[in-house]
Amino acid sequence: MMERFFDESGGMQLVLHAPFGSRINRAWGLALRKRFCRSFNFELQAAATDDAIVISLGTQHSFPLDEVFRYLNSRTVRDLLVQALLDAPMFTIRWRWNVSRALAVPRFRGGSKLAAPLQRMESENLLAAVFPDQLACLEHVVGDREIPDHPLVNQTINDCLTEAMDIDGLEAVLRKIERGEVRCIARDLPEPSPLAAEILNARPYAFLDNAPLEERRTQAVYTRRASEKNGSDGLGILDASAIERVTADAWPKATNADELHDALMLAGVMTPGEIERTAGRDRATDFISMLVGERRITRLLLSGRNFNGDRNRCRARAAAIFWVAAERLPMLRAVYPHGALDPELTMPDPIRAANWEQADATRELVRGRLEICGPITANELAGVLLLPPPQIDAALLALEAEGFVLRGKFRASGAQDAERCPENGGARSEWCERRLLARIHRLTIDRLRAEIQPVSVQEFCRFLFAWQRVDALHRADGPEGLASVLEQLDGCELPLAAWESAVLPARVNDYDPEWLDRLCFSGRVGWGRLSAPQGSALTKTPGEDRRFRNRRSLRSIPGPLRSSPIALYQRENLHDWLSLARASSAIEVSVTNQTVLGELQSGGALFFAELVRRTGLLPSQVEEALAQLAALGLVTSDSFDGLRALLVPSNKRPTFGRNIGNRRRKTNLASVEYAGRWSLLRGKQPFSAANGHSSPSSSNDRPGQNPGGDRRQDASLPLREAALEKFARLLLHRYGVVFRRLLERESFQISWYELGRIYRRWEARGEIRGGYFIGGVGGEQFALPEAIGLLRSIRKAHPNGELITLSAADPLNLQGILTPGPRIAALTANRILFRDGLPLAALEAGEIHKLADTPASDLEIERHLRVGKLPPRLRPYYK
Repeated sequence: MMERFFDESGGMQLVLHAPFGSRINRAWGLALRKRFCRSFNFELQAAATDDAIVISLGTQHSFPLDEVFRYLNSRTVRDLLVQALLDAPMFTIRWRWNVSRALAVPRFRGGSKLAAPLQRMESENLLAAVFPDQLACLEHVVGDREIPDHPLVNQTINDCLTEAMDIDGLEAVLRKIERGEVRCIARDLPEPSPLAAEILNARPYAFLDNAPLEERRTQAVYTRRASEKNGSDGLGILDASAIERVTADAWPKATNADELHDALMLAGVMTPGEIERTAGRDRATDFISMLVGERRITRLLLSGRNFNGDRNRCRARAAAIFWVAAERLPMLRAVYPHGALDPELTMPDPIRAANWEQADATRELVRGRLEICGPITANELAGVLLLPPPQIDAALLALEAEGFVLRGKFRASGAQDAERCPENGGARSEWCERRLLARIHRLTIDRLRAEIQPVSVQEFCRFLFAWQRVDALHRADGPEGLASVLEQLDGCELPLAAWESAVLPARVNDYDPEWLDRLCFSGRVGWGRLSAPQGSALTKTPGEDRRFRNRRSLRSIPGPLRSSPIALYQRENLHDWLSLARASSAIEVSVTNQTVLGELQSGGALFFAELVRRTGLLPSQVEEALAQLAALGLVTSDSFDGLRALLVPSNKRPTFGRNIGNRRRKTNLASVEYAGRWSLLRGKQPFSAANGHSSPSSSNDRPGQNPGGDRRQDASLPLREAALEKFARLLLHRYGVVFRRLLERESFQISWYELGRIYRRWEARGEIRGGYFIGGVGGEQFALPEAIGLLRSIRKAHPNGELITLSAADPLNLQGILTPGPRIAALTANRILFRDGLPLAALEAGEIHKLADTPASDLEIERHLRVGKLPPRLRPYYK
């Protein structure tokens, strides 16, 4: 199956879908590339994979698509492929291998091994001696290069044909095509099919030429998503409105007599009705009278015997009138030899001396007509110009050979007629001037982006409330609903106190903290600080002065655990998020914290009781150390219960759900002991004690001190690229629509430049949509297809006046980012009140201030902002 489509540069891409494997496709692609090179005298870019071949065509290439299957013949393809592979890198590489294996070039000289560059030079000198045409200047090589009968040359060519490629398999495929055993389908498409996505984004190892990746013409291809249908009957049919618009724009418009004369020069001939269409019915008569008086135009009268393009039409019309320009008369005399002029014009000698052949004159007449009309069939063109169809066909084929016109089935009516009459498919083929066809393709693709009218920022906020399940209609239920919410907020760092007090209850009905503990214990969800701490973590050290020690402690202790940025992540994504987090240098910790870290490094994951026993510290000291290390992002545990327990002292921890109503037997269920195992979050993290002694594992892990650090950094680049793609997809699932400003709410230091490349590539594959979705937001915008549907429904739905209160630490706090006004500090205690996506008021630092005029009373605003809905089980921890 073969398809051809335009790219953004105005050229075309030819994709041959052939699931015969890379060896056959590589041979097929090289042979086709050589055939195109000989036919059009252009070196083309090409690539081949296991399933497809792509050849990038320029603006000069025009040919019937179905003829490409007959470009290669099974009896001559071997000789053609031999000439093609001589210019491929595979020949040079295998030549070096063969001459080295045959000991034709020395490996040692003077007792020492010959350097690899010198061996390459020796092999090149040998190639110049036995195969001079291979290295000769191509200006002095006429025809095919003569292959010498040399064993090394024969072996190299045989290796290329049978090992790197499969010439026998290619010949077998071509024989099946010639016998009709393989069905060949050729389609001209407005855009690439989903099957072409892989070959259009092929890796450099698939290239059959020397052009680098950044210069590939396949990079200039736009594709829509595969799930969207194109028209009523699918492939190859252009948008009817685009055809109508381009056809209307291409037709000349005349506002004076000179412009009407120029239109006649371009079109060649025009009927009186076309003159009125060009100049307008009111002005056409005046313009014609003026030009006739100046003897610049005249009428060409044709009798019924002069045109026989459509015989039924000829019987209905006995004569025809064309208006023609005086400068075109010699050409038109050759096309219509029996036509009469009214009035007769005396032409200047240079014009009258022009000698036109009928074929050349017909070609130029058809060229001018195609420049002002859209897709048209040969029969329609013959009916307009009143010429025999064979004469029109010959002119169209000549223009196609020039690359001026392309043929295909561009309109739905033409495709349906071809399906009803497949035996007359050639007559139903439509022809269109290349420049106009490229504009029609562009408008067809642009229609997709025009389908979405940008919504306001307020409507986008309403969409986000529905997308992130904050409004009452879309909230999640139960443990699985919580799991889906956490997948959407994967890797999002929020203050620890905000997760269970504000963020999760706002999205899950009747939130139960045991659901989160269950997800953590099952291994699906984990917690931890992903971003690097802003400062070092020092606590008191032995031998320091008390006053200096206290001042040093206040300056160096990490922030409170309650306000530390903690993320809930999917465990399979942890390594990706850590690779995107900003790398930190060696972290200084206290002696107590270093002791706990050392035991976790040496013993692996340990329960709390094991940590107390192995460190020899008091349980309270271990708890304090774990709290500080968790705030630094160094440790994590199997459950969220232990982190929750560290928020309050052990003597103030309440019972947690169990034994309610049994006052005599209270058990501190929210305890560090019930957190499961504690382990390092980042593996072996370099750290040092506050007294200046480094840990044993930190000396070799510091940047700049490991001689293999550069190699590890190079090896981590593919891992970072994969992590970037995962993060880019996560942002789409979190917000539905992404743009540059949203990165201000993310803790990862990732630039829009990195994400934009990924999103543009996905848009080209048709996986996501790019466009202008949100008004008032500049820059590129990309959206998921399902998000666009919800955005449409939100825009059409009437606002219901629902009041929604969110913590300022919530990811949906976009005040000052999308909405005007100052930003609200992302603290758990600060709150924002919304009505239908519009921020009404905010509670900041204990004070309420309005953000917009609202009919809501001050009492209602204060009630929503100050009265929380924290579940009773969580109030002792987050109040």
